[in-house]
Amino acid sequence: MRGWVLAVAVSAVFVSARTCAETIDFQHAVAQAWRANPRSLAAAAREQAARGQVRAARGSGLPSLRLQFQAARSDDPVQAYSYRLAQRDLSFADFGLGSFAGPQSLNVAPPELNRPGYVSNFNSAAIVTVPLFAGGGNLARLHAAQARQRAAGAGAAATKARLTYEVLRAYDGVATRDELLRAARAARQAAEEDLQAAQDLFRRGVVIRSDVLTAQANLERARADEQAAAADRDDARDAFRTVIGAPEDHSLEPGAAVDVPLPDLAPSTLQRLALQATPRLQVLKAQAQAALEKVRQARAVDWPRVDLVARHDWNASSPALRAPSNTVMGVVTWDVFASGAHRGAVAAATAQWRAAQADLDDAENALKLEVMQRYRQAQSAALSARAAQAAAQQAAEASRLLALRYQQGLTPINQLLDAQARRDQARAQAAVTLYQAVLARAAVLLAIDRLDPQQAVPLAAAPEVALAAGG
Repeated sequence: MRGWVLAVAVSAVFVSARTCAETIDFQHAVAQAWRANPRSLAAAAREQAARGQVRAARGSGLPSLRLQFQAARSDDPVQAYSYRLAQRDLSFADFGLGSFAGPQSLNVAPPELNRPGYVSNFNSAAIVTVPLFAGGGNLARLHAAQARQRAAGAGAAATKARLTYEVLRAYDGVATRDELLRAARAARQAAEEDLQAAQDLFRRGVVIRSDVLTAQANLERARADEQAAAADRDDARDAFRTVIGAPEDHSLEPGAAVDVPLPDLAPSTLQRLALQATPRLQVLKAQAQAALEKVRQARAVDWPRVDLVARHDWNASSPALRAPSNTVMGVVTWDVFASGAHRGAVAAATAQWRAAQADLDDAENALKLEVMQRYRQAQSAALSARAAQAAAQQAAEASRLLALRYQQGLTPINQLLDAQARRDQARAQAAVTLYQAVLARAAVLLAIDRLDPQQAVPLAAAPEVALAAGG
């Protein structure tokens, strides 16, 4: 009774462990990666930082309000009398008029005026600064920040597109490893059947003992291959969960394999689409624009800066808001000579802009070449997948026929095992080439920014050579 209860408990544990695994389809896997993958989070953070830089650049050209508080104590006559004058606390006695006794006192130095003693002043001020002209520097700074924001947005889009491709590679990779594991399991089962057949034939005297030994060795190899395939499948699952950023307490399993069909467009059209929409180029274009705005910002330093400043002050001998006063002034700042620093900054910014433009031109040429190469690779992969499927079917049929002949004692076991090895290899090759064909099509879509997870279709329903027909 106790053993039965233990068996039930162990079964319940295995059932609960299996129920913890949750199947996720491709679209939700991509959404999970966009939401939780560290690279996606980093790209989103860079985009937020760029938006903050735009707000900062915009604010630098708008009026600003600054609050200021100063506390000072001095016995310097000029400072002391300016403090008391600002506090509106001066009297005639402070100027020594009490010691004035007529013309004969004109050369007398009144102590009240020359030695006023220590005077404390607490100044509170509200200062408003309005930029009026900065030579276009504030506007160039804003445009550069907006260009960097566009670059960050395009970079986030490029990260999402790349993650979509990597999720597809990991998602279908698990399905491919599952197929390889099934093939390895079928090979192991076939090896067990071959061993059983060899033992039966040996007992009947049809074959010699070496056939049994060969079948046993073949079974051991098949078991090792099955274990290796299971380990590869587990590695693929771990890679899938890593790329989508799955929580450690969730066992997410990919669903059925998917395919991404290509549009029926000529290679030249695909190249044009890539140049228009690829986020990688959008990043470089925005960076080149930001570099151009840096040139304008450097040139703006040669112009005068004009600001309007208005301030409201309070001055008192103790911390208090007393004796208010107002000041309005215009401030002109012009760096007329800077020993070549301004020219150097302009030259450096101009060189950086030219380098950014050259990088953009080089990336456009590389992208056109990449699209063409990816297109040809997709064509070749589609044809290879179709050929591998046909070869797998032929190898399976040849193996089946040789198995029948071996059971009748008409074929040596070495020929049977060679045929089965070719069958297993052809089945694995068919699975791998089909997987590679899907990734080749996805690479083309990634290059032209058309890799949309919503356009994915089940792999079984996808045409194997759709690209070859549309080329």
